[in-house]
Amino acid sequence: MTEYFGYESSLDLVEAREQYLENIERLCNQVKNPIYIPFHKRDENFARKNLDIDILPYEFSDKKTLRRVSAVEKMICMRYHSLVFAIICNKPLLPIAYEPKVSELAERVDVSSYLPHKHIPAEFEYPDNILELKKSSMENFELLSDYCSF
Repeated sequence: MTEYFGYESSLDLVEAREQYLENIERLCNQVKNPIYIPFHKRDENFARKNLDIDILPYEFSDKKTLRRVSAVEKMICMRYHSLVFAIICNKPLLPIAYEPKVSELAERVDVSSYLPHKHIPAEFEYPDNILELKKSSMENFELLSDYCSF
């Protein structure tokens, strides 16, 4: 698993978790009026336990989530779908790549991503290549229509 995630095999998980929490706390202190948008009920529980910032209640709604993301100035993306929503809304973002899928998507939009237990600078970048991603998405939906009925 460490190879899949790109983590060192000698990684101390307890220490890595502490470093991750320190990173998040430091980043929240460097952002003006931070607010936490949970993308899963567990996210809301995590935030309430570990963060001293405003936390929105979790709601399973694409429409409400898009509205929330579009209302913020910038995003620290701690989940893959938070990165997707930030890209859709063209927000300056800071991806934390807990899994390869996050760093791979960050690369596709030409932004830097960071491992959660390493130093994370408070540098936000606008996503690039959004039109190319939209075009690719539309092509994929067209391929689906060849095999599935909607």
